[in-house]
Amino acid sequence: MKKNIFSLVLIPVALNSVPVLASVDCNKAVENQLTITKAAIDTSKPGASFILKSLNSLGAKEKGVKQCKQDVQTDKGAAEWSCVNQASSMEEMRSCV
Repeated sequence: MKKNIFSLVLIPVALNSVPVLASVDCNKAVENQLTITKAAIDTSKPGASFILKSLNSLGAKEKGVKQCKQDVQTDKGAAEWSCVNQASSMEEMRSCV
């Protein structure tokens, strides 16, 4: 009997999580984040080329997608990454946090 009650509690929680997770495309959100960040970098500043090179690396996107997939498992993380996905400027992206 205890097993059945426990599974009844977990099923609604799992079902409620699916729409939130499915609504965030981590690849698209990270690409948007990188695009906005690159556009905001002042290339006249020392070290800007190093930062741009780091952001353009394949590892930067992979790391971001991995972090996104981990974060979207919570409502707060899903909301933040959804916001990042829809942002069109650095100011909008900063408001996501």
